[in-house]
Amino acid sequence: AGALGAYAYLRRRRGAGAGGGSRTTGWGGQPPTTTALPLPELDAKAGALLVETDDAIRTSEEELGFATAQFGEAAVGAFTAAVAFAQSELTAAFRLRQQLDDAYPEDDPTRRRMLDEIVARCAEANRRLDAEAADFDRLRDLERNAPQALAAVEAHVRDLTGRTTTAGATLTALAGRYADSAAAPVASNAEQAGERLLFATSSLGEARAAVDGGDNGRA
Repeated sequence: AGALGAYAYLRRRRGAGAGGGSRTTGWGGQPPTTTALPLPELDAKAGALLVETDDAIRTSEEELGFATAQFGEAAVGAFTAAVAFAQSELTAAFRLRQQLDDAYPEDDPTRRRMLDEIVARCAEANRRLDAEAADFDRLRDLERNAPQALAAVEAHVRDLTGRTTTAGATLTALAGRYADSAAAPVASNAEQAGERLLFATSSLGEARAAVDGGDNGRA
């Protein structure tokens, strides 16, 4: 799907239990989803989210590897950044967990604040990864429908080529009737359009070869 529009990133398959949502308070705040929980329950929730988020990131990294091989780095660049961001959030959350489990116990308010931050960081990591799902769906659809999409783009390029040829002939006729200064502002337009169409035609040729060879992902 590269020459047809290599945009979009990766859907990740995570368990339904991983927390979503966006961060609504600073790390020192108390998100309303956790403030009512007793500390033991909040502790258990934070622990479960750490495991689920770690699993989600591992799955995402595996899918990212497959997608990079299939579509190229450019097509999955934003999801690569999203996975890196999610990993940084998870790393910070695990550091907090380690601090909570060390030999120096925190008082209850501090413990709650740190657990809230773990929950919030895991939620933010999941939110960032989930944000890429729709774009990845579009990329997968483009791969599945590559022959039809390619045919539509080829037809559009043929139409543009004809219009560019007509425009070039018109400019040539105008140049013969009027002073050069009159046509100067648009004199190079047809030439520039022709160069871009040549590039598009070359890219479409590569895409056509890929589709004809059964490699829709490379197209």
